[in-house]
Amino acid sequence: MPHSPTVVKVGGSLLDLPELPVRLNALMKILPSSILLIVGGGGFADEVRRLDRIHDWPESLSHRVAMRSMSVGATLLSRGLSLPLASSWEQAQHMFNESRAVVVDIFEWENVDELPASWDLTSDSIAAWLTEQCKGERLVLAKSVDLPDPVKTLDELSSQGFLDPCFPSFSSSIPEIDWVNLRSASSLKLKKLK
Repeated sequence: MPHSPTVVKVGGSLLDLPELPVRLNALMKILPSSILLIVGGGGFADEVRRLDRIHDWPESLSHRVAMRSMSVGATLLSRGLSLPLASSWEQAQHMFNESRAVVVDIFEWENVDELPASWDLTSDSIAAWLTEQCKGERLVLAKSVDLPDPVKTLDELSSQGFLDPCFPSFSSSIPEIDWVNLRSASSLKLKKLK
């Protein structure tokens, strides 16, 4: 059983990328350990955000529905990659006996209700929280955009909208954080953030 998985946060904006399975498989081949894939809400979460602006729902309701949208992405990715879907760390560890990579359905994950209910916390910070929960030593953020060059600090990336406002504090104890633009037609290039 792996003690320190690599967590790969797959941006929900990538769900419409036809080459996503091929590019994710190529990314996973260059990562050395067992892998937990967590998927952002993408357009599903954007729709929740739009409806929240109209209806002014309580933050706790919007947060839970946005987290449920991550489950939709997780189900789609699990099917698209033919990988098992886990809703707990214990379940994921058992699945690692059969598969090197497991997709996370974060909605029912243990202690997930401890996360603050706020639009300042997106799937990036949830992935950092998951990395912490599973004692992961590496988080890879698979996105649809390139980082600015030169690479900025996490605080600067957060203030410029590349990462959510909670990410710098949620990721403070993760030893290694990388970024990759999976939409790039060129080769997969991991950029070290930390």
